[in-house]
Amino acid sequence: MKILFLILLFCYSSLGQQPTQKRDVFQDEQFPYSIEYPSGWAKVEPFNPNQRLRLINSGGRGTAQITITVSYRKQNEKYTSAEMVNMVSERPELISAILKQGSPNWKVIENGKTFLDSREAFFIKSEDSIKTLDLVQERVVFQVLMLFEGNTYILHFSDTKESFDKSFQQFKAIAASFHVLPTKAKAMLAKNPQLDRWHDLIFDVSPPSDAFTILGTPSSDKLDVLPVNLIGKWLSPEAGGKQFRVMEYGKIANFDRVTLAFLNNRLVFIELAPKKLLPSEMSNIYNVKLTPALDNFDRSSDPQTFVNGYQENTSSIYPSSYSMIGISDKTFLIGKIVNGDLSDNSGNSANKGMMFPGEVKQIQIISRSLQK
Repeated sequence: MKILFLILLFCYSSLGQQPTQKRDVFQDEQFPYSIEYPSGWAKVEPFNPNQRLRLINSGGRGTAQITITVSYRKQNEKYTSAEMVNMVSERPELISAILKQGSPNWKVIENGKTFLDSREAFFIKSEDSIKTLDLVQERVVFQVLMLFEGNTYILHFSDTKESFDKSFQQFKAIAASFHVLPTKAKAMLAKNPQLDRWHDLIFDVSPPSDAFTILGTPSSDKLDVLPVNLIGKWLSPEAGGKQFRVMEYGKIANFDRVTLAFLNNRLVFIELAPKKLLPSEMSNIYNVKLTPALDNFDRSSDPQTFVNGYQENTSSIYPSSYSMIGISDKTFLIGKIVNGDLSDNSGNSANKGMMFPGEVKQIQIISRSLQK
């Protein structure tokens, strides 16, 4: 009897021991969330900068697809996800209108309240058909929308009509691992800036529509020239014309003013007015070597000549205003420094124990696609 009991116990235990599937973890470096997914799902190139993650099953050869899209809007910081759900629920006609912008064949099956990371969210289940030549593929789409600290997160899942029910179980398991970190979105956007992008706007890639999506409506939007003086002769003649689409914004994160400029529908210029920033901090923030451009700066030089010919300022006296220039593979960075504490009548400022005195009043980042 004891042996029979042990055999039955072993059989019961074996039934419960399912093989553990290897899982990968995606931690977004720009926005505060993480998600786990089976290793059988391949991480592939997103379609646009706002699409943070794109997965395809069967090692990238399958029909099921999961994407995560994140967009930040300052005005959304005042709403909770539950309030967003209520607003969307009260306007069901907006759902169909939004979906039909992506495809005229989209048809809503059902929608309503659900949960994502223990927060109220809104789901939309719909059908769509993709026509290629004489082939028609019917697909089912399931989207989950959640709002958190100004960020709108959209988990988008789709598969063929025949395979949807089976692969949807995998999607639910993946969605269950989605976790948002409690950090303000604007602080995350300002963290670890890179010289090829800012606030998820990428140089030589992002169009003006991305700025509307990420930053909202600008206070000014017009055709104008680039306000680049110091290194103007490093740039091509095309950079001097009044053909740039210039968009201006007010306070964003740690900046009092932000200006973006686009050429041929691509971001090529950013100007920032930081609230408080020391010259010595700028190099660490943007991870680039900065070289002072003092009164003897030769505006007719080229980038390489400027770097090679730089001689360190051995004097403790700096002019009342000067610039610092950083050069990366894709962009030029110019920081304009102002010294408020003048120590003599010459208009110069003493370096009081700091590597570079003064405060950064303006930062310009310029795409090298404009270089001669």
